[in-house]
Amino acid sequence: MEGRVKVARLEGLRSMGAFAIVDAFVSAGIQPLEVSAEGGAWYVTVDIEVGNEEIAAVRLGKKSAITSVEVQHRKKRAKLPVEASAPPPEGLTMIEDFITEEEEAALLDQYSSDAVWDKEVLDRRVAQYGFIFDYVTGTKLTVTEKQIPDSVMALARGMGMAREPDQVIVNEYKPGQGIGMHTDRPLLFDGTVSVVSVGADIIMEFTRKPSEGETDIERCLLPVRRRSCYLMTGASRYVWQHGIGQAYSDTYKGCLVQRLDRISFTFRRVTQSAREESGIFVAGTPFGSKEALLRAMMQLPPASHSSAVHDLASYHPHGHMLSHSPSDSHSIGSTGMVSTVHEDGTTLRWCLESTVGDVFNKDKIVRWEYPEPEADPVVLAGVQYDTMDDLSAALDNIPEGEAHGHDMFLLMSLLKYLPPKLLEPGVQSLGRCGDKFFVTCGGSVRKWSPKNAVRMLFGVVHQQKKKHSGREI
Repeated sequence: MEGRVKVARLEGLRSMGAFAIVDAFVSAGIQPLEVSAEGGAWYVTVDIEVGNEEIAAVRLGKKSAITSVEVQHRKKRAKLPVEASAPPPEGLTMIEDFITEEEEAALLDQYSSDAVWDKEVLDRRVAQYGFIFDYVTGTKLTVTEKQIPDSVMALARGMGMAREPDQVIVNEYKPGQGIGMHTDRPLLFDGTVSVVSVGADIIMEFTRKPSEGETDIERCLLPVRRRSCYLMTGASRYVWQHGIGQAYSDTYKGCLVQRLDRISFTFRRVTQSAREESGIFVAGTPFGSKEALLRAMMQLPPASHSSAVHDLASYHPHGHMLSHSPSDSHSIGSTGMVSTVHEDGTTLRWCLESTVGDVFNKDKIVRWEYPEPEADPVVLAGVQYDTMDDLSAALDNIPEGEAHGHDMFLLMSLLKYLPPKLLEPGVQSLGRCGDKFFVTCGGSVRKWSPKNAVRMLFGVVHQQKKKHSGREI
């Protein structure tokens, strides 16, 4: 049914949230019917019976910003019913005005460029930092070299989270877009989940399935204002689901509120198990590729060498031979050779590039099978061998007794040709004993010969993957 309504135009309040405008009118005794925005101005629709003096008396901020009131003919809209809502879930904390208008404007400007967004996921743009959540499987994380920007991490530091987040997802929501009901994956993300919302107000829905003996689903409609932050712990984090419906407007205090572009910043901490499956952490930074880790370690200041090498050694199948304890001293040279002084005074020199490569291919070290022939030339422990005779000569030159330095790493690179059962519970030492070599594991000394490995590396023998018989060689 068409009727007449009054529409008030509000200027200079574009950074004000729509819900705050509704609150101001309701506080003045006026029921707004609709709030919308266009061209930098807000428009508030009220009943035709509301006097212009009453509208002008509405206080918005320090003064009234209403610049005009006009009568329009449009479909008459009655006050919408206020939907029933349960109290906020236990463990949910809402912080309004968490950031200032200036901080919000800076974030909106930062994410106004297409370049900052990774891709569209489902129907919205997403940017991920620290780890990438796989929206297809919903169960997988991978390390990304994109570190959390300082401007975004500054938000997290103001939340008082028990531990600093290491994964951030930035979501853009345009009118009509939403996100299905969900619980942030407990197997992937640990503890508190925190969200900062900018750009526009939104109604978020929380639901809880009925417990045993209950019949109704609990439903909480939570107004999330722009510049606010909410933290989910306890039941709100693990028992309730949350989501945003796909709609172009929300209902707030009986008023239809138009949705506007909104951006959310979600802060989470990856569980230890998910972290171990997603990449390599060195010096507190995740790395998903050999090249990125090697480049970063070569650029580290000397003061960080020892801790970074100790982190790297923790991922290596034979890492205990690189770094016995955190008190070992390590120095990374400009050529990529690492000088190690162990706590007991023994010294070691080894190739960083070769070790980083082993870390990202450690399955090839501990899994026993014949690998495919290497492409010439063969590079082992950072040294190039152009012919089989060159490699055989290097092995022949290893002196009697326990191997150290490059000799040890050369032998370690050939251990992939031994069945892992022979290397349990872990390699303690390597060296020469007569015309063969020995490997000490758990106090047991086993002799072995690298001749077959050398021949296979240069493609001399037929490369058929087959299980070893298990005998010692």
